[in-house]
Formats: sequence, C-alpha cells, structure tokens
Amino acid sequence: MIFMADFAGHGVAAALNTFRLDAIIKEVDSAPSSPAAFLNNVNTSLHQLLQPGQFATMLCAIVEPSEDRLVFAGAASPELIVGSSLSNEARLEDASGILLGARHGSTYEDRVIDFPEGSFLFLFSDALFESPRKDGSSIETEGVLRLAVEALETKARNPLGFVLDRFDGTVEHPLKDDLTAIWLSRYSASRNGRR
Repeated sequence: MIFMADFAGHGVAAALNTFRLDAIIKEVDSAPSSPAAFLNNVNTSLHQLLQPGQFATMLCAIVEPSEDRLVFAGAASPELIVGSSLSNEARLEDASGILLGARHGSTYEDRVIDFPEGSFLFLFSDALFESPRKDGSSIETEGVLRLAVEALETKARNPLGFVLDRFDGTVEHPLKDDLTAIWLSRYSASRNGRR
C-alpha cells in the first residue's frame, strides 16, 4: 500500500495537522480491506480533530501483483499518472473524492485498473502542476503527463529524476508550496533476473 496526503494551508497549523494525520494512520487498521476503507477510517478520525475549514487531500493505492491490478481511492487528490514503461504510454486517472476531514460520514470509492508487469504509478502534489514557471504560466496536469512520457522515452532508468530536473529548470524559485513526487515501477520477473 502507498498513500500521499496534502493538508490545506501552510505553517504551524498545517504542520500540526500533519502530525495528527500521522497519529491517526498509526492507529487505523494497518491492513485495510481496500483503499476506500482506509480513507473512510482516516476521515472519521480526522473530522473529529480538525477545526472547521481544515482538510486534507489524499490518495491511497494498493498494488496487487498476483491479480495484475492496482486498486486506489482518492480524497480530492490530484490525478495520478499510470502507464507502461514497456510501451512508453501513460494516462491520467481521476482521483477525485470528498476532502478528508471536511465532513463526517464521507465515503470513498475504490477504482480498479490493470497493473501488469512493466506498469508504473506516478503520484505528485499540486505544487508540480500549479507552481508558476518563469514565464508566469503553470505546467498543469497535462504538462506533467507529457513530461512523464518524455521521461519514459529518454530516461527510462530514472524517469522521476528527469521530470523533477525539467520542473526545477523552468519554475520560479523559491517554491511557494511543498512538492512531493513518487514514481513506483513494477518490473518484470525476467528484467535483470529480479522483480
């Protein structure tokens, strides 16, 4: 299982809420029946702790190699990118849902997609597509998708490094938001004799 969360706001309040979320995650079932069940549990606890107007986005995903699939659920998370490093194809997948902590009793939906050997998953926070570039524009999610495909075609061994280098070279510094990016690849059993 992998998840990524982002609290609204900056500074002390967001930092404290991050600690609250960490404590909640350590208390909830460490082997949930599904990503949606995990988000339901986290939301129930988080809603009791947060002040009105405070919330988080989150994506939770479980890779099931024996089923060649990826199961995920989103709580207003940015879209994720999935694809194949074997065919250099990538696409955006919807990760919308209700913000975590915003409403008691929110429920989340599992989505299932094929995830055979050679597949990859790319998760990123909104700083990657919202941060202003030197020309004043932002890359937007379609631009991140194009970068991911270019990374597969040119830097297959380190696609995340390629994406972040390109981002860093065009964006205004310092960043006004924190940036989190995770690239998870599923290698075939025959590739270099290992999984």
